[in-house]
Amino acid sequence: MFCRLLGPLEILVHGSPLPVGRNRQLTVIACLALEANRAVSARSLVEAVWSGTPPRTAEEQIQTSVWRLRKAFRTAGAPANVIETTSLGYKLRIDEAQTDVAEFDRLVTRARSIAAAGEHARAVDDYTAALNLFRGPVLAELSSPVVASVAAQWEERRLVALEEAVELELKLGKYREVVGKLRRLVAQFPLREGLRCLLMTALHGSGRRAEALAVFRDGRNVLVEQLGLEPGRRLQEVHREVLSGKERMAATADVTALVRAPAQLTADISDFTGRADVVDGIVRDLRGDEAHRITVVVGKCGTGKTTLAVHAAHLTRRGFPDGQLYADLGGTRTEPTDPAEILRQFLHALGVPDQAIPRDVREAASVYRSLLATRRMLVLLDDAEGAEQMRPLLPGTGSSAVLVTSRSNLTELPGAHLVELGPLPPGEALELLRGIAGPTSTADQAAAKEIVAATGGLPLAVRAAGARLRARPQLRLVHLAHRLRIPAVRLDELTHGGLDLRSRIAGSEHRLGDDATALWYRLGLLDVPDFPFWIGSPLLDVGTTASEKLLDELVYRRVLEVDGEDALGGVRYRMDELTRLYARDRAVELMPTTARRTAVRRAAESWRWLSALARTDKRVDPSQSRAAVGDDVVETVMANPVGWLRAERTAVKWAEKCDARTVAVLAS
Repeated sequence: MFCRLLGPLEILVHGSPLPVGRNRQLTVIACLALEANRAVSARSLVEAVWSGTPPRTAEEQIQTSVWRLRKAFRTAGAPANVIETTSLGYKLRIDEAQTDVAEFDRLVTRARSIAAAGEHARAVDDYTAALNLFRGPVLAELSSPVVASVAAQWEERRLVALEEAVELELKLGKYREVVGKLRRLVAQFPLREGLRCLLMTALHGSGRRAEALAVFRDGRNVLVEQLGLEPGRRLQEVHREVLSGKERMAATADVTALVRAPAQLTADISDFTGRADVVDGIVRDLRGDEAHRITVVVGKCGTGKTTLAVHAAHLTRRGFPDGQLYADLGGTRTEPTDPAEILRQFLHALGVPDQAIPRDVREAASVYRSLLATRRMLVLLDDAEGAEQMRPLLPGTGSSAVLVTSRSNLTELPGAHLVELGPLPPGEALELLRGIAGPTSTADQAAAKEIVAATGGLPLAVRAAGARLRARPQLRLVHLAHRLRIPAVRLDELTHGGLDLRSRIAGSEHRLGDDATALWYRLGLLDVPDFPFWIGSPLLDVGTTASEKLLDELVYRRVLEVDGEDALGGVRYRMDELTRLYARDRAVELMPTTARRTAVRRAAESWRWLSALARTDKRVDPSQSRAAVGDDVVETVMANPVGWLRAERTAVKWAEKCDARTVAVLAS
């Protein structure tokens, strides 16, 4: 099987084109092929097909499209399970060597290596072979904006490779041979200063000095009229060389040279501990040769995403000689940073004077992508709120790498590699605590383990505990462990200066809707290890569908985690203990006592009533229910009462012990 994406989509099975249909199926297979061997979520496919206006049956239609594609592959004799269903979505399984995009990457990488060794003629051959893989505009038959965005990135990569190839041809003295090609390209892309530099150099080398000066005048007029910008430094240098009559034996690919190489990474920490495999994986991603490399480190607050990202960036920064850019996007603050402001900071760091930076964010992003087009830079975007905030800050070519931290999965970013970051394993958490607080005696080992357990393995909480112990030598480990046993003060005990888990959790609270926030507070009042999908019904008096939607919002904002499925196929959710304590504190602070007691009582009554229903042999009329759950939940329980009782065993025990006094205590 061979997949061709650099032009109209074509998938060959045993040498024959696969009939994939049109419209939805074509868009779905294109998205899967662009992310070959990576899972694409159903949500991303829905967005690609319907561009923000999906019908209510969108996900079902995606499933139907995948079924038809699988049938087409099967009929054509493709290997079994070519389109695999995973927990994250759908994945097209294909040998990466059997795609034209991988062949393009291989040829361009080899061409650059050969050119660096001085074998320009051989390098031009490889560049030419790579460019010949383009059979026309990339996936132009698809109207999806998502696909069009990826296609635009490939067009940018094609132009960069073309510029590099022409540069080598000029070094070989082929001035006259490239003039016609460059004239056509400059006419097609009049704002691309690199092409204009190359055309002026070719004309000058051909003895056509007046024409070279005319190319500069035309280019300056276009830049001033359309962007209000004067030509860049390199274009002006070439202009001066032509005016002076200086021989220019070779152009330079540095057509958008940086005034300086920024080095904006924040300081690395000397006591970084653990996560060796994760760090190695990120370093490999950043050093790889994949097109448009984006690595997204995701996880809930306190897992050390920023510390890990900065550490990995420092390990790889020498591989990015043109500089490193850093920005805090403030995704968990009340007001995230405007990407226009970040662009202004980046362009200023790249040497663009303030008066030359466009005010329009799209124009500024275009200038930014042009500056990075032939550069090898690392861009670290910390605490991203969402994909829309990031898009203007992404380079347009694969020569640079992007490392992102976020509490959101950002699965809608094409080509992004997600790295899920959880708590530290107990052994690494203990090592971190000892590294900060100092060595522990044998007698203190049990207390150290208890402290680590109380932190939930969150590096931020472990650091706060270690810093408190280091700052107060009289505070023994056993004393801190004793204090952490008290839930009401645990968050305060795990705070030291800027190491404040409470304020970090509040960052997720800012981004929640009112109903999701209300559900979160109420969940914090329940003394159960996990929750079923219908729990929002008794807590907020909403339907099952609304409950699931709100729970998914809490998962997206990383205050809940999916805890697998129960025996009935329903999704279960869990909240870590420190987040639950924060939610409970906020509930006590902001909710009236009667509202808190009502929430706990209704949840307990629902579990008790459903338990009684599951244990009876009689069919109960749902309309007679005293439980605030929907008929669909009742039907689910009756369909498999034994499985339901097994799944809810712990919650039912809690509910059965939850008398009026217990409700009052939990809600106080």
